[in-house]
Amino acid sequence: KGIDLCILIASLGGGTGSGAAPEFAKIARDLKVMTFGIFTLPFKFEGGKKSQVARNSLRKLTPYLNALAIIPNENIFQIIDKKTPLKEAFSAVNRRLAESLRGLCEMIYLPGLVNIDFADLRTILEGRGKLAYLNTAICQGPNRTDETLKQVLKSPLSDYGIQGAEKIVFNITANQNLAMREVEQISQTIADFNRRAKIIFGISQDNNYQDKIRITLLALGCGK
Repeated sequence: KGIDLCILIASLGGGTGSGAAPEFAKIARDLKVMTFGIFTLPFKFEGGKKSQVARNSLRKLTPYLNALAIIPNENIFQIIDKKTPLKEAFSAVNRRLAESLRGLCEMIYLPGLVNIDFADLRTILEGRGKLAYLNTAICQGPNRTDETLKQVLKSPLSDYGIQGAEKIVFNITANQNLAMREVEQISQTIADFNRRAKIIFGISQDNNYQDKIRITLLALGCGK
């Protein structure tokens, strides 16, 4: 109660996450709290029953959420070696999710040269049950803009990208050497995915970034 945004994260397929997540989402909706869900789906080797439980839970969840991002556990093999110990493998996924959420929080709360505030996020998240894409990437060096764009637009954990997105918000963080041509390249590349999308962007300057650049991107209403 009294919360502006609830971020609900659960692993679906088991009894606890699949059963509890829709209840939390319903409570949030009844309290008129904006809710963004991030959910993982079971590995294929866990069998069809777990997959069905996860999908049934998603069907219950969707009407209660403003937006939801879906990550199949199978995609973990895109970022780790198959010999990686189990605990380390799950930590790799958690780290990526944590980085993306950190980028989203910084986008809203850190002051910027071009500011994104909570009202902007509310505008992006308006609606119900929209498929969302959230990712952040950071690179450095002479090709930093190209590399960061490439990574932020193609998350190895996601089966979909920002194609067809209706609303997009993104933030660029760099130090004071950020060039206008870099801002133009990033904005143009993202806008080209859907010319009719509502786009909000911000720019933050942080001297700790030195020659690094970071892009955090949230898109809603993705096509798939």
